[in-house]
Amino acid sequence: MLRFPRDLRGYIANIAFLSAARTEPLKFSYFFQLHICVAFLLAIVFTPEITDLTRTLRTKLEHVPPGIRLEKKGDYIAVSGVVQPYTFVEGAFVVTVDTTGAIKERPATSTMFISRDVFEIAPYQNQPAQHILWKDGGDFVVAIDEFKKLVQENERAIVIVFTLAMFAYFFMSSLLFSFMLVATWSVLSRLTSRFIFNEKISLRDSVAFHMVAISGPLVLWGLCVAFGLTVGALVEVISFIVYSIFGLRFIGQQKPPEGAQKK
Repeated sequence: MLRFPRDLRGYIANIAFLSAARTEPLKFSYFFQLHICVAFLLAIVFTPEITDLTRTLRTKLEHVPPGIRLEKKGDYIAVSGVVQPYTFVEGAFVVTVDTTGAIKERPATSTMFISRDVFEIAPYQNQPAQHILWKDGGDFVVAIDEFKKLVQENERAIVIVFTLAMFAYFFMSSLLFSFMLVATWSVLSRLTSRFIFNEKISLRDSVAFHMVAISGPLVLWGLCVAFGLTVGALVEVISFIVYSIFGLRFIGQQKPPEGAQKK
């Protein structure tokens, strides 16, 4: 693990160090450590936001009337324990509940709308509106009083669980995307080097190089995600191509033929 920071710095800032990876063993261990570290740092970045959301949820639940019960069967959900249509207001947070069919669509002023067949969330910042059909999920029964107690007594555990879930999401999504990038561009760079630059690069050498060339682009992707920029994937692809071109073309790591050395 102590070697990882040195390798990361070299693969990001030293083209000669990066190009040398072509003739080195495949860096599977480094590849996984890289994605684990980026996912871990992103999870840490979002932990305060998860904590605030959990505390906000607990506060808002304290103002919800007792005795409310949600029961979902088949394609529909039913809400009991409150006269509907029911509107819950907490600052700018507005929830409208109507499983009787009196309201046909989400009111413009509602943040969330729970009807008998759909759960709707209004657009928020850069996020589009979301529509979740109850028929797409399994059956369940939720007593709000029990949910309140669960949130109040397990706030820290909820933050930990959601942080771990965030880490798993970032790790798996970035790992799969990187695998696709490395595999696709390894083949393409091998073909272009052979037919355009008249330079033969084995597929193994191309894969070995691109497994570490993803370092800088992945870090840039992580920064984009951390700062809320939606162009993270595009930035990663473009910078990955740039790293590939510089690493493969402008250092010339291939050794000259032995005959030429003797001359």
